[in-house]
Amino acid sequence: MDDDSPHPTFHPNHMSRDFTETNQLTLLRQIHDFAITNPNCTALIRNGISINYFTFSNLIQSTIRLLKSYNFSNGKLAIIPVSDQLIEWLLVLSLRWLGLNTVVLKSLDQADLLELKHCACVVMPENYEIT
Repeated sequence: MDDDSPHPTFHPNHMSRDFTETNQLTLLRQIHDFAITNPNCTALIRNGISINYFTFSNLIQSTIRLLKSYNFSNGKLAIIPVSDQLIEWLLVLSLRWLGLNTVVLKSLDQADLLELKHCACVVMPENYEIT
């Protein structure tokens, strides 16, 4: 961030190499491109707090970097039992970026009922209450 500017400076060169490749998900590319040109525009509002595209894009990038270290197998299924929509978006976008299919459930009990096959992982926030 420049000292003279009240706006954040977006640094695309800080992104992972994979994030900028042309064969990746269009939605993430659009979020990234919009964050570069309109960093202060509101991307979403969570609990009354506005989150701009600069922050949203950086949250996605950070989530991808964190999950990438687990080396999930492409094409497998990731189950996401969450109740927070921001966390849900970050996990779905990041896991799909990494080549996994995703399903969001209200509880882990639903996974048993659906008899899901080829599940690579269950991804949830540390503070998630298992039901």
